[in-house]
Amino acid sequence: MKQTTIKDIAKASGVSITTVSRALNGNYPVSMEVQERVRKAVQELEYRPNAVARSLRSNRTNLIALVVPDLSNLFFMEAAKGLEREIAADGYNLVVAGSDGKAEKERHLLESLLEKRIDALVIASSDSRGDSIRRFIELRVPVVQIDRILDGLETNQVGWDNTDASRRITQVLVDAGHTDIGIVNVSLKNRNGQGRYYGFVQAMEENGLAVEEEWVSPSNFDGDSAYRWVREALARPYRPTALFCANNIVLAGTLKACAELNLQIGKDISLVSFGMIESYFGLRITCMYQDSCEMGRQAGRLLQQSLRSGTDGGCTKIRLEAEFRQGDSVRGR
Repeated sequence: MKQTTIKDIAKASGVSITTVSRALNGNYPVSMEVQERVRKAVQELEYRPNAVARSLRSNRTNLIALVVPDLSNLFFMEAAKGLEREIAADGYNLVVAGSDGKAEKERHLLESLLEKRIDALVIASSDSRGDSIRRFIELRVPVVQIDRILDGLETNQVGWDNTDASRRITQVLVDAGHTDIGIVNVSLKNRNGQGRYYGFVQAMEENGLAVEEEWVSPSNFDGDSAYRWVREALARPYRPTALFCANNIVLAGTLKACAELNLQIGKDISLVSFGMIESYFGLRITCMYQDSCEMGRQAGRLLQQSLRSGTDGGCTKIRLEAEFRQGDSVRGR
């Protein structure tokens, strides 16, 4: 079936192509009678405007991209929900892409998104170089960094106070009487991982406790790596009595290891986490909760300001505070 064109609408409504364009775009005054004729022709002929051609004329695509490391992580999907709610009010559509935590894949994604001429970018980056994001900045495309913030990039930012929150949640273990505490790390290549590790170390040092090297997991852990390391660490005769999991992904791997070792959480081993899992067989994990939906909303509001004003956005820095949530996963010593 032949696709209806604006020329067909002009013929059916008895006006020029220019008048149809003005009636559809609303950029010039058109009489109510002509508007009604054009509207009727559009409905009868089932006309759908060509989005690509329209974007070339307006220099906008009404597309905003969100790039995250892991599409399966509920934390980032909640962020997408919050972001979409904000930008939809201004007629923008959200495109979500995952880098799988791989810098090279992220670079290819960003190159492709530039070619698609997105109007703005929201990103939790896995690429410590930041060169691809810098290209958006040079082209004056508004950028908001969320969660994982790269240094040296003049963009809007919405992140967390990782160090203080990690210090506070580690202190919960110390206050419960634990002195033998380990940490299941995330990547120390980014500011999040560094901040969470420093917060853990700070709490230990403030309480005169040693950070045992064998109870500090290597960096760059995913859920499977965390599972293997925790299973080995907790199978030893001399093991920590408590663990701090630096995000919800390594927490999941830790819980799997504990289950296979028949260790009861909150009894045989105590756990706290930066980030939350809703429940584990009815058990609530004591954690620092991150409202990632609010993070997405804040990112959307920053974009709205940039897009409405026609600027590239500036460098507003928003730091969100993680909320302490008491669970059942810590036992006093």
